[in-house]
Amino acid sequence: MPIQGRDPVAVHGHTHGAATDVSRILRSATYLSRLNTVQTDRNRELSDRYMTVVKQLFRMAYIVRLNELRGPDMTVPQIKTLILIEHLGPLRMGELTSYLGSGLSTTTSIVDRLVRKNLVQRDSDPSDRRVVVCKLTLKGREATEEFLNHITARALMVSDRWDVVLFEKVVQSLELIWRTKEALHANSETIPSTDSVS
Repeated sequence: MPIQGRDPVAVHGHTHGAATDVSRILRSATYLSRLNTVQTDRNRELSDRYMTVVKQLFRMAYIVRLNELRGPDMTVPQIKTLILIEHLGPLRMGELTSYLGSGLSTTTSIVDRLVRKNLVQRDSDPSDRRVVVCKLTLKGREATEEFLNHITARALMVSDRWDVVLFEKVVQSLELIWRTKEALHANSETIPSTDSVS
């Protein structure tokens, strides 16, 4: 029996339209779900590739060189200590211990050996004369620079294989990684982009 005061055709059309809307919504939801799955899988794949490259670069530029440079007169912890002081500037013993992830007695032993080799010297902290800081001697700076030059030379051997366009893309990517790391260190909410590359 027709609904009182309403056109049966209109009622049917309204019901059909509502069903179509529901169907469209369901299709959209299914599409978005699949899209999210694809994006998640893609992000996971990219994360895996990114971490693989980072690990390989670390091995190539750091660990391999450490193993090549260490010898009877220089150990890996000693080289790491030199690099830390070169990068961060004069450091207190407590700071060195924290960065090296070793005990204070172990760090003291490492620094003692570097002092005897005239690579590191102990000084009073200008802000607190009671505190001792470790800094590089001229010989220590030269030794550290030699190590870093080995890394630079190896990096340039690789970049020589690229044309200018590819070289620029690689540099932009590395600069983006660096700026993002700096933003994280500063607790910045701003996410760097390739647009800001100078």
